[in-house]
Amino acid sequence: NGSWTAREDAFSFPMHLVNDLEAAAWGTSSVSSEQSKVLQKGQNVDGLSLVIGIGTGLGMAIFDQNTGKVYPTEVGHSNFAPFSIDSLTIWEALFLKKGRVRIEDVISGIGLENILNIYLGEEVRAEENGKVAGKILSENRYSGSSEALEFFAMALGSFLGDQCIAHNATQIFLCGGVAQKLEQIFSLACFWNALRQKEPMSHIVENAQIELLLSSDVGLLGALNIVRCR
Repeated sequence: NGSWTAREDAFSFPMHLVNDLEAAAWGTSSVSSEQSKVLQKGQNVDGLSLVIGIGTGLGMAIFDQNTGKVYPTEVGHSNFAPFSIDSLTIWEALFLKKGRVRIEDVISGIGLENILNIYLGEEVRAEENGKVAGKILSENRYSGSSEALEFFAMALGSFLGDQCIAHNATQIFLCGGVAQKLEQIFSLACFWNALRQKEPMSHIVENAQIELLLSSDVGLLGALNIVRCR
């Protein structure tokens, strides 16, 4: 989400620019078992893996386990699709405020801020004097905080299920600061319900392995692997 641009040929030394989630995908194999947590055990992890980063924004790369190829995407900038009456209300509020509602306007650090503004109100947010959304949700001091957290969990679950089905993925890796700091969302029943209620294709989601990467260096590990392969 930076405003700068860069080109490889603008540097005076050999340079290879990669998408951040592309680098993360290359780094998944280097994350130790102590730095990862299996949230759902998969039936078969061969095939396509989705590496999804939930941080300031939302990014995703597709990793073909059979060919070793990685395909970066910009799915976070796709349109957000409401999945319930409550989510339609959130979508409408964001649409009236900013126009087109992207996925990362709801499912990301940016999205957490947007959701809290709606659930808690601008005045409460102003009282917090810039405190990050994740910390406010974790403290749960305001009426509406738990509802905001549950909505974020459902939005994330629904998105993951949709992407799993869309790509017939056998494995999902989650990384990024928001996913790591709000790990409690993965213990909420509403997250798992939104993830798995994808009839008639629920079996694709239920058979996929879902893993939370706790390492903050997965992108750097991936960059190192890319260099080694080149």
